[in-house]
Amino acid sequence: MKKAAAWVRRTVFAAASDVGLYVLVSFFVTGLLIAAPYIWWREHIEALERFVLVPWGMALALLALQRRAARGEKEPLHPDEIIHAVLLGWVVVPFAIRFGNTTNNSISWVSHAIILFGVYATIAGMDGAARERMLDRTALLFALCSVVLAGALLLCAWTGRVYGEGDFIFGVSNGMYLCANSHYNMTGMVCMCCALMSLLGASRSEKAPERAICLLGMVMMSAVVVLTQSRTARYVLIAACAIGVYGHVSERMRSPRRLVRHGAGVLAAVLVCACGYAGASMLTDAALTHYENLARGQRAALVVSAAAEQTQTDAMKEENTEDADAQAEVRLQARAAADASFSGRTGIWKNLFRRWQENPKYLMIGFGIGRIGSQVLEGTIHENLDGVAIHNAYFQYAADFGLIGFFLLAAFMVWALRFAVRAFFAKGEAHCPGDRILCMLIAAIALTGLMESAPLNMMSATNIMLFFALAVLVGRGRSGMPCQRG
Repeated sequence: MKKAAAWVRRTVFAAASDVGLYVLVSFFVTGLLIAAPYIWWREHIEALERFVLVPWGMALALLALQRRAARGEKEPLHPDEIIHAVLLGWVVVPFAIRFGNTTNNSISWVSHAIILFGVYATIAGMDGAARERMLDRTALLFALCSVVLAGALLLCAWTGRVYGEGDFIFGVSNGMYLCANSHYNMTGMVCMCCALMSLLGASRSEKAPERAICLLGMVMMSAVVVLTQSRTARYVLIAACAIGVYGHVSERMRSPRRLVRHGAGVLAAVLVCACGYAGASMLTDAALTHYENLARGQRAALVVSAAAEQTQTDAMKEENTEDADAQAEVRLQARAAADASFSGRTGIWKNLFRRWQENPKYLMIGFGIGRIGSQVLEGTIHENLDGVAIHNAYFQYAADFGLIGFFLLAAFMVWALRFAVRAFFAKGEAHCPGDRILCMLIAAIALTGLMESAPLNMMSATNIMLFFALAVLVGRGRSGMPCQRG
C-alpha cells in the first residue's frame, strides 16, 4: 500500500508540475470550453476554470519562484524577469488604488502572474533536456487533440450537423461558418495554433507513426481554419507558412551570395502565399457548394414530408413546390478578401484615438480593464453587439494599461524576440528542429493581434501559446548551448 500511495503521489506531482500539460489544458479550456456550445455544462466549466485551472497555474508560478530562490546567487537575475516584476507591479498597484479589487482587476492580476511567472518562467528556467522532452510531449498531445477536434468539425461540415444552443454552436453556423465555440474567428485562431503545433511535432518526431499523426493533425486543422471563413486566421496561417518557407529556402540555398539566398526565400514565400490563397478559395467554394446541396436536400425532404402527411389542393402543392424551388436558388457567397474598414475595426480605432485626445492622461496610465466601455463602439457596425473589444491587441493593451504598461510589455517582447530571430536564422548545430516553427507560431499570433484583441489577453488561448513559444526559445538562448534532444 505504501508503494502504491508513493507511486500515486509521484504521478500526481509529475502531472501537476508538467507545464506542457498545463499549457495544453488551459489552451483548450480558454479557447473552446469557456465559450463552448455546451451551455448545460457552463457551471461545471466555470468551476473547472476557477477551482482547477487558476490554482494549478498559481501553483506553477509559486513553484517557479521557489526554484528560482533555491538557486540563490548561482544564477543572475535576467532582464525578462526584472521587466515581468515591474510589469506585474504596474498592473496591480496603481489599478488597485484607482479601482479597488474589482473582478476585472483580480482576473488580470492572477492571469499576469500565471503567464509571466508560471508558464513563462517555468519553461525558460528548465534544464535543456527536460525542456526538449516537454516540448516533444506537448507537441504530440496537441497533434492528437487536433486530429480528434478537427475530425469532429470536418464531420459536421460534411453532414451539415449543428450542435448547441443560441450563439454557442459546434458545427456549421448560419449555413457557412464552421464553429467550435461562440464565434468562427475564435475557432479559426484556436485551430491555427493547433495546426502549427502539429507541424512542430512533425518536425521534431523521430518515429514515423508519431510524425504521421502530427502531419494528419496539421492538414486537418488547416482545412478547418479555411472552413471557419475567419479571414484573420486564414491569412495569418498562410503568412506563417510563407515565413517558414522563406527561412527554410534561404538557409538551404548553397549560393555564397546573401542577396541570392534571401531573394530565393522571398520568391518561395510569395509562391506559398499565392498557392495558399488560391487553394483556400477553392476549398471554400467547394464547401459552400456542398452546403447548398445539403440545404436543397433538406428543403426537398420537408416538401415531400408535408405532401405525404396532409392533403392539399394541387394549387397549394404547386405553390409550395415553386416556393421551395425559389429558396433552392439562394446561393452562398464566400466572404470578400477584405474591406476598407476591416469589418468596422477602423471606426473602433478612431473612437479610441478620439478618447485619448480628449483625455491625454489616460493614454499614459490607461482607462482600466474594460472601462473604455461601449464608447469605442459608437457609430460602428458593432454598436449593438454584446461585449466590448477594440479588435487590436496592441491598442487594447494600451487602452487598458496605458503606454506605461504597453512599453513594459513591448520591452520584454523586443528582448525576447532577439532569441527568436537568432533561432530562425540558425544553421548547422545551432539549429534545433522545430525552432523555425516556433518562430512561425510567434509571428502568426503577432499578426493576429493586428485584428483581434485576444493575443495579449493574458489567459487567452493565443497568448498562452505566444508565451509558451517565447519561453522555449529564450530558455534555449540563455544557455547558449547547442540543441539537445529530449
